[in-house]
Amino acid sequence: MPDLPLTADLMNARLDRLERRQEALIGSVDTLVDVVIAVRDGVGELLAWAQAPPSSDLPDTLAKLAECVSGLQEAIVAQARELPGQVADEVQRRCR
Repeated sequence: MPDLPLTADLMNARLDRLERRQEALIGSVDTLVDVVIAVRDGVGELLAWAQAPPSSDLPDTLAKLAECVSGLQEAIVAQARELPGQVADEVQRRCR
């Protein structure tokens, strides 16, 4: 392909294209800077959290949670035991 002479219009078109690409590149770098800042801040927060002393509330909280779950399980089992009789009673009541 032979080299075409650069006319003023062709040079302006190429310069416009380069300017648009440059602006896109600047925008991309700016976005990358925002991401790096967010990651840096997140790592800082994670490091601060990791250096904090462990909470002593965790064992008590887990014990209370286990107690609640156990109570709910017992209530569900009790209702499940009564459910067949309740369904049978309701079927008989509606079929009269």
